[in-house]
Amino acid sequence: MDSYLEVTWLNAVIVILFSLCTASYLSIQPLSWRKMLIYTLFITLFGVVLWNDWSLWFMIAMEIILFFSLFRWHMKCYVFAYTIRMLLFFAEYAFLKGSFHNLLYFVPMRCAIILFWVVLLLGLVFLFANGKLFLCAMQYSYPFTLYTADTKLKLIGYLDSGNLATYHQIPIIFLDQRYCSYFTASQVDLVILHSVSGVEITRVYEARIKLENGICAKVYVNVEKTISKELGAACILNRNIFMVR
Repeated sequence: MDSYLEVTWLNAVIVILFSLCTASYLSIQPLSWRKMLIYTLFITLFGVVLWNDWSLWFMIAMEIILFFSLFRWHMKCYVFAYTIRMLLFFAEYAFLKGSFHNLLYFVPMRCAIILFWVVLLLGLVFLFANGKLFLCAMQYSYPFTLYTADTKLKLIGYLDSGNLATYHQIPIIFLDQRYCSYFTASQVDLVILHSVSGVEITRVYEARIKLENGICAKVYVNVEKTISKELGAACILNRNIFMVR
């Protein structure tokens, strides 16, 4: 079936970016805009220009390379995004017909594809309705409120996917040591932490955390480390917090 390559390329860009943004938001695995754009442009560009017998195998190889280069630590996000993308492509095919080539949907001539784009763009607007929260998530940073024994702190936390430390199955977060004075009235426990630098015994304090996306959880707070200012945050969050529902 005949298609305009420019329209097919633009449609693929919109669908893939929408699927990546949606998957990143739903899976709570923030993906940077740079990675999303690199993946989208490489996949869509080669998908519409390659017409050799081996082009499908080239696209599969490229998917594998990009997966290990960009999504190695975002596997759930990648699976979600690819599933959403294919569902959208099949929805377009069901309503508009067309064809598939190199794992991309090729838009037929003279069809109402603009209406489909409007729906996807409105979906992105809905995602960005949380504005600051969504943009912070794309930068791995989350605004939150920390409730101690006698006060509350409004801070910015950096989501470290490698921080899975727990004590009594409760997540441990790492707060910059300049906030240690806020925990004088909190209950203190000694825990053994295993890290890349070895085993250490450290103090943790009971607290509660509430993220701006609505997640609330009990946590233990360690305030004996200095958090790098380059992260733009005062706290290293724990990935287990985002599993609370």
